[in-house]
Amino acid sequence: RIEITHPADKALKSLQLEYHIIQDTPLGAEAGDPTYRPIIQPEYFHVFGHNFLALPEHLASEPETLLDIDLHWEGWAPDEVIHNSFGSRERDQELRGISVASFHSSIFVGGDYRIYEESVEGNRLLLAIRGDWIPFDDKQVFDLLGETIRAQRDFWNDHSQEYFTVTLRPYDQDKGSSYQGTGLTNSFATSMSNNTNTEFDQLVHLFNHELMHNWIGHTIENESEEAQYWFSEGFTEYYTIKNIASHGIAGHGWDYYIRQVNDKIRLLESLSIREAPNSEITYENFWKDREYSDLPYHRGFLYAFYLDQYLQKQSGGTKSLDDLMRELLRLAEEEKQKLNHPNFLEALHSISGENHEPFFYTHIIEGQPLPLTELFESLGMEYTSEGAVFELGFRLDRERRLALEVDPESQAYSAGLREGDQLRSHSIYYGNTNKAVELTVVREGKSIPLSYYPVRSVDIPQLSESPENETFLSK
Repeated sequence: RIEITHPADKALKSLQLEYHIIQDTPLGAEAGDPTYRPIIQPEYFHVFGHNFLALPEHLASEPETLLDIDLHWEGWAPDEVIHNSFGSRERDQELRGISVASFHSSIFVGGDYRIYEESVEGNRLLLAIRGDWIPFDDKQVFDLLGETIRAQRDFWNDHSQEYFTVTLRPYDQDKGSSYQGTGLTNSFATSMSNNTNTEFDQLVHLFNHELMHNWIGHTIENESEEAQYWFSEGFTEYYTIKNIASHGIAGHGWDYYIRQVNDKIRLLESLSIREAPNSEITYENFWKDREYSDLPYHRGFLYAFYLDQYLQKQSGGTKSLDDLMRELLRLAEEEKQKLNHPNFLEALHSISGENHEPFFYTHIIEGQPLPLTELFESLGMEYTSEGAVFELGFRLDRERRLALEVDPESQAYSAGLREGDQLRSHSIYYGNTNKAVELTVVREGKSIPLSYYPVRSVDIPQLSESPENETFLSK
């Protein structure tokens, strides 16, 4: 906070404050990605509303306070872009009746961004992208964005947003790949590694998952955030995959859907806490422990998949999980209802006519495994009873510098890793059994390189990628 003092006996009509926004975090592969801090470079800038406009404390402390804001962008060359959550290439912007929270949750970019725009059902859709991309080109990204937005808005029957933009910025990363995005007012801001390890399918998933949050998790809002992560993250992930498959986004079909279902079964099985009760998914656990972060995604996804197939079978194909989702959206919009466990079950009962509380309590609240084998058999779907799951084989300490509890039956132990080994470096693709774990450990003063594939075979059901299964699912 900055305190501005002035004579109390003078009736001031306005105060003028001048300040500079600076970049306080370095760029580069070694520095990490400073997406959420201001990025001010000679070629471009990238800032969020919360670190852009200084507000008086009495306004900033009341997020729902409505503001009138005039923005005048001066000193920019004609070919330099000004683009944000409220407009594109506008040197003068008048924002009327906007809340503090909505302004803070916004993105502002400019400089050498490239802007693409099209109309979707009469509404503006824009992409602001910069950088020389290795894994894809601008057209692929914009086509993907258009496909995703149309499919999702058609599903929800919601073409109410007059203006929406996505920003995409590359960053340096030496090893592996990563991406991130955050939903904002009228916008979605994304950043992505730009190297040969980055794949277009990562962007497909990012766009479809995060944009689905416009409805699941945003409009249909959790009453208790962590307690309903199985819904806001798990159901979002399920409809990400279902949306991609059912609309053929980026050329994917129901074979992709089957692979993703199988993948979620394997990923859930690979978690040591896979049967942890829902009450253990707390704020602290979710944000500090990788397994607790993953648990609601995988468990919620498979519960959504189970419900979808069960409702279709029970209704003879006249109902599906889609009906429940649209009913939850109606309750959120018309009755301002936040999602909790009782009203979820009540809405599910209204769709199916059955009491789902015992099943829900067993498999979501208590965390017991879903009866997927029984489901596949009841549906007459082809499946196998064995799968290869990711198994790191040891536990890292919180500082990620020490190997703890090395499983003597694991590939890690066979490769030579021992409890107490210090990790000088490590390369781990969590969840991926096809990429080797590369470790350099220090033991008794000696540096030892280790490499192994983090995999083990377990008895779990896996759907067959057969034409019969694809036809069954696509009905």
